[in-house]
Amino acid sequence: MLRHIFIAPAFPECTEEQLSHVVARLKTMKNLVPSIRTLTVTRSEGLSGERPGMILIADFDTVSDWESYMADETHQEIGREIVRFIDADKGLVTQGHI
Repeated sequence: MLRHIFIAPAFPECTEEQLSHVVARLKTMKNLVPSIRTLTVTRSEGLSGERPGMILIADFDTVSDWESYMADETHQEIGREIVRFIDADKGLVTQGHI
């Protein structure tokens, strides 16, 4: 199984309501992107001094399933929606076998 992790801060001007919308919107991918086996999305609280933001953890059965997710139009559309609120350039993305 392959785990995909994406952690990114919100832009400073992002409101609590907008960040909640980002988290809720990302959670919808579980039912919209068939290659996702499990999906956890939550907000990061900024307790270590970083800006609050979001954490996404998605598991896939195979690397091919992850590749399908990355190419999936719904995933890309949601990504285009949230970049107004999430500073992806300051984010961390990684994958690893579990």
